[in-house]
Amino acid sequence: MNVLELKEKILNSSFNRVNYQVSQDLIYLKEDLYYWSCKTSEKAKSARKDALEKNYKDVLNKITPKFQRDNNKWTRDMQIKFIENLIMGATSTIMLGSLTGEKSECILLDGLQRVTAIFDFMDNKFEVFENLKYNEENNLIFSCINNLL
Repeated sequence: MNVLELKEKILNSSFNRVNYQVSQDLIYLKEDLYYWSCKTSEKAKSARKDALEKNYKDVLNKITPKFQRDNNKWTRDMQIKFIENLIMGATSTIMLGSLTGEKSECILLDGLQRVTAIFDFMDNKFEVFENLKYNEENNLIFSCINNLL
């Protein structure tokens, strides 16, 4: 492979953050992660609609590869602080990749603890700022949070 071919391969790679970086809305994270993990043929069959019917654990299991480390590294307090920081405007990155080289069938390469914290919060497993729950009433607040890259 010559240098020009390698450059083209790098520029078209699913792992190239320059070509494929998105800002993620917190309230649509479950649906979007499910969508990105589906095969192209599944996407044509309304994967986003299907994701609404999935629970957080199912989506997390779908996007987490077998080689990912255990999902028990963060304490509940660490999860709470992470969500509070997101709400206050901190940014965080999760990284998806594809073993097939396509921009579909993505798996979670980095960010399992962060996604788990978000999903646990959205599944009302804990509150932040002492008594703030994720619910329809507070959805306006959470719809403004798009600081996941």
